[in-house]
Amino acid sequence: MLKRTGGFVRRNAIALVALFVALGGTSYAAFGVPNNSVGTAQIRNGAIPSNKLTLGNKNYLRLGFGAPAAAILARPSLAGSTSVNPNGSPGATLNVNGGTWTQAANTSDLAFGVASVAVPAACTSARIDAYVGNERVATGRITSGNGGAAQTLGLRPDGGIQPGGQTAQGVSVKAVNGCAGAITVGSVNLTIVGFK
Repeated sequence: MLKRTGGFVRRNAIALVALFVALGGTSYAAFGVPNNSVGTAQIRNGAIPSNKLTLGNKNYLRLGFGAPAAAILARPSLAGSTSVNPNGSPGATLNVNGGTWTQAANTSDLAFGVASVAVPAACTSARIDAYVGNERVATGRITSGNGGAAQTLGLRPDGGIQPGGQTAQGVSVKAVNGCAGAITVGSVNLTIVGFK
């Protein structure tokens, strides 16, 4: 038995040395580095790619390094499907639920969302606009006629809301119809987000 073991060790000496070195290195890494001893000074820029971090990690890092934190302040939505006859700018005001919030002092708020609109086949001159006071804060335009079928529009931010002091705010939604016939606004869902 001893003779067989000695032969095995001689034939595999290099492999066994490599195994002991590898095990020793990982045990040092597991037990030799104290908790919380690696910080920003030990990590070079770009060492951790974004795809290796979870959303929670990213939010934690953003907050920790002073990047703006966002909070949803309101979620205005269309009260019901509405038919809108041809009109000019600024458009027909639509009935919206949940369109008020109190904006904190020294914050910038943004509005964005989606809308579902059906227009005549040849019409590309309709849009949905969101306003706070007289300022247009989000807009979405029809890009192609859809023959009466619903088309989803993205309402992109068109301007920030920044009054300076704490202010009660309200959002209104208007439909501008430059088509020859009526359009149908099936839904509008906005999100008002505040940044500190």
